[in-house]
Amino acid sequence: MPTISCDSKYLFKLIGKEFTEKEFDEVCFQYGIELDDVVEEDGKTIYKIEVGANRYDLLCVEGIAICLKTFLKMKEFPKYTVKSSGIQIHVGKDVEKVRPICMGAVLRGITFTEESYKRYTEVITFVLMSIADAATNLRRPEEGLIKLKDSKTLEFQTARKSLLSGMMKCLYYNKAYPMPIRMFEVGDTVSLKEGSLTGAVNRQQVCALVCSPTGLMEEIHGLLDKIMFCYGIGYKNPRKEGGPHYDIVPGNDPAYMEGRRADIMINGVKYGMFGVLHPEVLKNFEVDNPVVALELYLDFPNGL
Repeated sequence: MPTISCDSKYLFKLIGKEFTEKEFDEVCFQYGIELDDVVEEDGKTIYKIEVGANRYDLLCVEGIAICLKTFLKMKEFPKYTVKSSGIQIHVGKDVEKVRPICMGAVLRGITFTEESYKRYTEVITFVLMSIADAATNLRRPEEGLIKLKDSKTLEFQTARKSLLSGMMKCLYYNKAYPMPIRMFEVGDTVSLKEGSLTGAVNRQQVCALVCSPTGLMEEIHGLLDKIMFCYGIGYKNPRKEGGPHYDIVPGNDPAYMEGRRADIMINGVKYGMFGVLHPEVLKNFEVDNPVVALELYLDFPNGL
């Protein structure tokens, strides 16, 4: 534990009250720190105070004085008045359009019953993650990941290229809840792009998954159809002349099971995939039941 040395007279002056050594030792004990030793240096009485390693606010004599003064009710808690509603969050048109489609499954009927809790739940996951979660655990290659130089922890080594990893970790922490578990997220992902100012580009993505012993492939497929319908994208044929259309073709993403995976093509360009996650992926994230997932980028053609 860190030990802070401070002049007792200066400390008592900051607190606004004198203490005997025994009294101060008792105050420290009650607050949760420890008067470890008392020494004389250059004619001054020096208190050596042991503080918790997680209390960075106590690493100086001023910090100790403020905390003890507040603890002894010799200092009033500051009061603040909120003058505004805070930072305004700007939601893009693409996110604004797709979120209600998934949220409608949560709010259908409005009443919060046992049945309503079985609908999709929106989650928000970290933008940064480990390389293992972003690639290895999904059976995907590391190529294309944007890696942080000198990352502080193993959990924050790279920016997410897909929302799926974060959602699988979220599923792991909530797998004790009754099945099926349905979750979705709409957020930014980061991909490399040659020629851009930063060498990378943000892409909005929607990701949804269903965890169930029966593996509800048709449910995630139905969610895809609903999203496309609301965007006015027809299946195989445009809904209007010159409009976009999508198709589902066999996929090859290693995160999904062979024969149970498909790529989503819009005007012949791949915009996502869906299918049953590979058993190795489930094992890597310690999920015991089958999971079907949908990943779809929202930067559709023609500004949709």
